[in-house]
Amino acid sequence: MKVRSHRWLIAISGVLLVAVAATLYALPTIARHLAVARLHALTKRPVSIDRVEVRPLGGRFTIHGLRVAEPDGTTPFAECELLDARLNLLSLLRGHIWVRELVLRKPTLRVVRLEKNFNFSDLFEGSEQTQKRFDVTVDRFALGDGTIAFEDRALPEPRAWTSDDIQIEAHNVSTLRDDGTVVASSVTAGALNLVEIEQFRLYPIHLKARVTVKGLDLALARLYLPPDSPVVLDRGRVSSVLEVTADAGKSSPR
Repeated sequence: MKVRSHRWLIAISGVLLVAVAATLYALPTIARHLAVARLHALTKRPVSIDRVEVRPLGGRFTIHGLRVAEPDGTTPFAECELLDARLNLLSLLRGHIWVRELVLRKPTLRVVRLEKNFNFSDLFEGSEQTQKRFDVTVDRFALGDGTIAFEDRALPEPRAWTSDDIQIEAHNVSTLRDDGTVVASSVTAGALNLVEIEQFRLYPIHLKARVTVKGLDLALARLYLPPDSPVVLDRGRVSSVLEVTADAGKSSPR
């Protein structure tokens, strides 16, 4: 009887090991299909992902080759070479989304200004809720080598330019504390932009920010002046610094 019991135990253990191994083997494929389906439902746009890596014990997942197209299915809308996230899974039981680290590498976004709206305006339709549903904390967020391609079709003569070399480093961004910090930089139409934020809280919004622009081409600003404007911008570059304080949705630049 003991020998038979041991055989059954070995057989059951073997079946369980095979089942666990099969689940772990199939998990990345399942996660990829779930991510594609969820992103498609959120954006109403075609979504594709090259590969997903999942490490359930460490609460970590990595998405390689994320691409979101415009509704026509051919024009690119957003891409990201790599998205790597590490979560505190136990905090989910308390209704707290706690992201230990979130890293984006080489994300690209294509923004188009149309006559009455933008190519992303539909993403915000029906999202008027102002109350938070759960707490969110991001210990570290890093974005490297980002690009935004902007096209303005609402101008009499459509223009296009890019914001390149976008770098963002953020720490302690949360709905539970107001000591978050963000440093972001980019080069837009040849101008260096720097944004420094401190005392940052996600909700209710609270922050103190300093925005620095160096060498903005006045030809770009001229495009948005009304035809009867008393100001005439011929050529040149301008630099400026703007300080902003925002608390609970009320901001006051000075």
